[in-house]
Amino acid sequence: MKKQVLISGALIVAAVVALFLMPREVVENDESQNVNASVTQNPAGKNGENISAHKDAGLNDSQKQKLSYFKQQLEKDENREKSVNFADSLYGLYYSVQAYDSAAYYKGLIANRLNTLESNIAAGEAYYEAFSFAMDPEKQQELGQTAKSYFDKVLEENPDYIDAEVKNALIAINGSNPMQGVLSLRGLLEKDPKNETINYQLGLMSMQTQQWHKAEERFRTLVGIAPENTEYNFYLGVSLFEDGHKQEAKEYFEKVLKLEDNPEVVSAVNGYLKEIQ
Repeated sequence: MKKQVLISGALIVAAVVALFLMPREVVENDESQNVNASVTQNPAGKNGENISAHKDAGLNDSQKQKLSYFKQQLEKDENREKSVNFADSLYGLYYSVQAYDSAAYYKGLIANRLNTLESNIAAGEAYYEAFSFAMDPEKQQELGQTAKSYFDKVLEENPDYIDAEVKNALIAINGSNPMQGVLSLRGLLEKDPKNETINYQLGLMSMQTQQWHKAEERFRTLVGIAPENTEYNFYLGVSLFEDGHKQEAKEYFEKVLKLEDNPEVVSAVNGYLKEIQ
């Protein structure tokens, strides 16, 4: 399965527990709800930041020494191949401490110097990951627009690269034009009905708007693709439960118990099962 599609390991547990423990009455957001944050355009190749702006928070002493060395070499080395290697090393250091925005900056530098399909994909994915983890709304929008600028370059070269289209739609949903993003996702689903990312995101939106039958359809598709995925089985169980199909929901909740032994998840699933019995 693709890395960007699924939350894995502890993050699966965290995501599942969060929804388990969320009061059901608060899940009321319309799928076209606007994120009220200004969108700052930050086209690829026009990043105003400089290398020294990215600090060393979270790095140990050994990593800080490497960071200083790689930055010095990157600033003075005009050899393209070497500078790309130094930038990639800086990306790895920042990524290792989950400084995703700083890590993405260096993937962007590489893409700006190489301007290949592969480097633009990598930069777009790096900025999209930073966008996904950003807590500050304004920063999130900046990162999302930078990711989009790289994905747009990818689509100029390869218009059929659906992952870039999907990511651009998700950025729009979290930006100034959420309905356009939703419509884009629906259109892309017609082109690729088994796409995990699209089905997953549309499924969550359907849950947020309490359109349980639609959510059930999305997560049933996903369970067919990945039968052992904890999230997919859980969300299908919740959708069936809320849609009144409690006995079928029970089957998926019991399956989650077989797949997951985290005590918080087990406790939450058992809460649903008690309501069914």
